[in-house]
Amino acid sequence: MKLFRANTLTEVTRLMLTFLFAYTSINKLLNLNVFKQTMMTAHIPEVIAEIIAMVIPISEAILVVLLILNQTKRLALIISLFLLLVFTVYIIYMKLWLPKLPCSCGGIIQKLTWNQHLLLNIVIIALLYYVILTDNKKFRQNLYCNKQVTS
Repeated sequence: MKLFRANTLTEVTRLMLTFLFAYTSINKLLNLNVFKQTMMTAHIPEVIAEIIAMVIPISEAILVVLLILNQTKRLALIISLFLLLVFTVYIIYMKLWLPKLPCSCGGIIQKLTWNQHLLLNIVIIALLYYVILTDNKKFRQNLYCNKQVTS
């Protein structure tokens, strides 16, 4: 029963992240200039803002593909955790130095305050961290069982 719950939680998290990153990637690509301008308003130099404006949505799109494929699920979860940690640091930066600046995320996420956005990221990071830990335990158990069978 525990294994079923862990697998279900992993798959629900994977699905949620797939939708989240697909949504944000498409939104950023459709509103590239707004995304770039928001970063420039946040005192990020234009050259760097242009690079980030392309790299982030493309990275999110690649991550969506990695999340969909079973072979890259573990890697995608780890990359998702790293990316969300980076976004969280960005949110903290925005809260501390530019709290009035609007979020360029778009849609429902854009309606969140910086505090709500930070809370959402922290909840997703905690969930993702838990899923990765339980997934790693299952992975190690499978390796151990496979070694015993082949020995």
